[in-house]
Amino acid sequence: MLASLNGLQASVAIFIFILIYYNLRKWQMSRKLKRLGARAPEIQSSWPFGIDFIYKYVVASANNQEISFFASCLASASYKDSSSTISSSGTKTSTSTIKGSCMTAQLNSGLSGRLVLTVDPSNIKTLVSEMSDYGKGERFHEVWKEFIGDSIFAIDGELWGKTRTKMKPIFFKENVVDTAIFEGHVAQLIDILDERGDRSESPDLLNVFLRYTFDVATDFLFSEATNCLKFPQLRVAEAFKYILQRQSDLDNMDEFSWLLSRTKFRQELKVLDDFVYPYIYKSLALTSDQLQSKLSSRDNLLDSLALHTRDAKFLRDQMITILVAGRDTTAVTLSFLFFELSRNPVVLETLKKEIVDKIGEGDAATTPSVKDLQEMKMLNAVIDETFRFYPPVPLNFRCALRDTTLPRGGGEDGMQPIGVLKGTKVLFSIMLVHKNPDLYPAIEGKRFHDPNKWIPARWLDADEGRKCWTPELWNFLPFHHGKRACPGQKFAQVEIAYTVARILQTYKTIKIMGWDQADSKGRDLECRVAVTMSPAEELKYVFAR
Repeated sequence: MLASLNGLQASVAIFIFILIYYNLRKWQMSRKLKRLGARAPEIQSSWPFGIDFIYKYVVASANNQEISFFASCLASASYKDSSSTISSSGTKTSTSTIKGSCMTAQLNSGLSGRLVLTVDPSNIKTLVSEMSDYGKGERFHEVWKEFIGDSIFAIDGELWGKTRTKMKPIFFKENVVDTAIFEGHVAQLIDILDERGDRSESPDLLNVFLRYTFDVATDFLFSEATNCLKFPQLRVAEAFKYILQRQSDLDNMDEFSWLLSRTKFRQELKVLDDFVYPYIYKSLALTSDQLQSKLSSRDNLLDSLALHTRDAKFLRDQMITILVAGRDTTAVTLSFLFFELSRNPVVLETLKKEIVDKIGEGDAATTPSVKDLQEMKMLNAVIDETFRFYPPVPLNFRCALRDTTLPRGGGEDGMQPIGVLKGTKVLFSIMLVHKNPDLYPAIEGKRFHDPNKWIPARWLDADEGRKCWTPELWNFLPFHHGKRACPGQKFAQVEIAYTVARILQTYKTIKIMGWDQADSKGRDLECRVAVTMSPAEELKYVFAR
């Protein structure tokens, strides 16, 4: 009896201690935040420590509804005396209590601190530009370190600056893209499209493009392609696929990632390392003169970097990171682009005519140069619209590296700076920014196309009383801007344009099974958000000459 009573007393004491600690921490945070700036509106949370927020996010993620959940969180927050909010689609809806769209909100998540959500371009500009205030943070580096180590995408501060200095001569030189690297792989890709995929698997468009971009990426990195298009069951490709999925799971679990087993994850990492390191050691065995001689005949990223560093681990981390970016972001963009072309035959016909007029077809066909691709207005409009509507990374974050502020989101009007404490995670959605109707206002009585529809014409000359949409710098950022912008942006854009041009030079019609105009009326393509955003269902294709 006494023992039971002592146990109960101990439990009550622990509970009281936690409650006191929580309220003391909350009071301390409130005082600090008040000194820094105003507070953002609160996201509604019914359970202690934001447990219901975590639960709802897990459910939303399981149902591929992360973007809608993000928007609904902003919709549940309000400014005092306000009258509108952002709906799950990113549009404003009227309510009886809200006035002015809620672009930034906060969640007090208990002992672990505070979470801020924003879709305000001014705040996003600060998050990605003010690198002494915001970065990836130690937690991100810890969760990702086994996979990408000290990659340029996972580090901050002085280490990031030194890494960028080594990478800059390669990625930021004038002629980083030689279209010759694409042609052999495109020819193989067209063979696969003719076959409607190989017989060992269902003909899924994303699967084929992932194999294609894996070949291009390894060719660019090492001057040797994996030939994954021809051999889809390649062991390193299978390992890479598993690693990315497991890394996404670990990332979602954040500080609870230790609960997930990493046994198979580490086994697959060894397969990837066993693939990458032989190329690195081969490159490091060459002298600077030998590397220069090799690069004079054909450029590749590994040998170019080996001129600036002899650190094998550094080279490994950068190679794997660029492999992730070079494979997935390009493949998902191509998949979304051809999906939309299949549903928009008028756009497809117009685009094909532009391509054929520029580079011919059949016996008169030529391969496009970078200049040819830049001059195709419809092609670039289709690509930009796909980036706008389906940004490869629709959700992103930064962590406050010190006590700081964001320029907007506080006060009754939402226009005052808000305080952000060191360690606070700030989530932002590029997709909701791209679809925010406030960024498409009518000008002189003329309106823009509906931002919630895929319409490449918005990027072209005005028609039917509409204006050509020219977004401000921070209103369109599929690759981000500033020093932390994607270094492979130019390469990816040329690769996508070249691939689309060559495919449409070859084929007249595209069909995605089950997505005919009549069959798919009113349907939206469900998307899965992991490291990148991708179609949540298979897109079975037919390309006809």
